[in-house]
Amino acid sequence: MSAVSFKFILLQIFIIIPFVCGSWLRGHLLNPDIWNKRLIRFTLISLEPLFAIWVVWGLELNRNHILLPPAGFVLVLLGLLGGFLILKLLPTESGPDGYSVNESNEPKSDSIASEKNHRLTFYISSSLSNHGFTLGGFLCFLLLGEEGLALSYIMLVYFYPYVFLVVFPLARLSGQQPESDLIAADLTPEETRRRRRRKIREAFLSWNHLPLYGAMLALVLRAMGFERPHYDRQLEERVLESMLFVAVVLYYFSLGLAFSAGAFWLYRGDLLRLCLVKFLFVPIVVWLALFGIDAIWSVSASVANVILIEAITPAAIYSVIAGVLYGLKRELAASLFVGSTIIFLILIVPFL
Repeated sequence: MSAVSFKFILLQIFIIIPFVCGSWLRGHLLNPDIWNKRLIRFTLISLEPLFAIWVVWGLELNRNHILLPPAGFVLVLLGLLGGFLILKLLPTESGPDGYSVNESNEPKSDSIASEKNHRLTFYISSSLSNHGFTLGGFLCFLLLGEEGLALSYIMLVYFYPYVFLVVFPLARLSGQQPESDLIAADLTPEETRRRRRRKIREAFLSWNHLPLYGAMLALVLRAMGFERPHYDRQLEERVLESMLFVAVVLYYFSLGLAFSAGAFWLYRGDLLRLCLVKFLFVPIVVWLALFGIDAIWSVSASVANVILIEAITPAAIYSVIAGVLYGLKRELAASLFVGSTIIFLILIVPFL
């Protein structure tokens, strides 16, 4: 067995076992949602910023790679567009949670807020794909070697700005509480405005955004001419791999805490819609676009292959993180992430 194959198998073990353990513990912990949120936040403010600083600081860009970051953002826009279109073409016949809204005992305002959160959760899941080392980047490494992994990192330049400046603020503004809660009877108009301003400010300035701040710090250091320290190459790789596997274990364990088998079946219609977006709409559009671009401007084979691999990846774990941290439909996000990943590994990967 090659070292690459061994790492891929090891990665799957580090994904499956923590996820199963988290799912089992969900039924045995007194407050699994609280532990889930704490665990995600711990990983987000400890390991992720260090990883962001080190990787972004060491990136080497040239004009042959200039297509990659815009391509990553285009994949986001295509996923978002596909999410809008699929909900228009295949609307749900029942309410946002799989039951008829009229049969629900929820007040009308709560039902509207629930539907809004449901749609936003689906849009986030359709726009975010697993482009990172935990799946898309690692497949680039398996199929294209170290160059493929390096190119996938360059492509991920779009990731932190989109997640922390778009996804998280939208999730915070939508998921905390409905607008009617802000206009309580005991609040003066000035207090209401102050609460709204604080909510908007906290959407962009938060401990949850430390990975973004880390990436920005790395860019500043590069712009000032400071080079990333160089140590023994093998030692650097081992440290990065160790950090990665620890982060993967913590994230997938927390994902297990958020996962519900009952919700997985309940949201099967949403999973089908998401798969049509992820595995048909986005890759077909990207393939046609690359074919057209190549006729005008020659795209290197390695760059084109990285874009094509990343274009067909399933939902990202950050869609679940956003749902957990900001009170969106976390069970929907977890079901879409787990379901699309399983389908990808079984039906898509063997043909790559």
